[in-house]
Amino acid sequence: NVFTPNNDDYNNVFIVLDGYKSIRDFKITIFNRVGQVVHEYEGDIRDWEGWKGYIRDGNNEAPAGNYFFVVEATGWDKVNYNDNNLGSSSSSENTDETNENPSAKSKQFGVVRLFRADIK
Repeated sequence: NVFTPNNDDYNNVFIVLDGYKSIRDFKITIFNRVGQVVHEYEGDIRDWEGWKGYIRDGNNEAPAGNYFFVVEATGWDKVNYNDNNLGSSSSSENTDETNENPSAKSKQFGVVRLFRADIK
């Protein structure tokens, strides 16, 4: 839950999912501690390069600190992934009430720490 975007080839990008082959619809929104959106992506998860620590993908670096994210994801099996089953390899027994409404997406909430340090 920590990344260090300092171009040292280690932990430079925040990626929330690994092994995402079954995700059909994906959206992530990252907020700073006062609730302002600093990064947002919606689309094919295979096209998301992760958050590189810039505000709204511009040239301004986000300051070091804690950031909060919300992920909304739906699998090819129409399972709406949430805090209970995101990252699970099997979700055949999902009792989440949003599965009764396929247009609703479940949400996963989390915290990531952005740490900036100069390399000498």
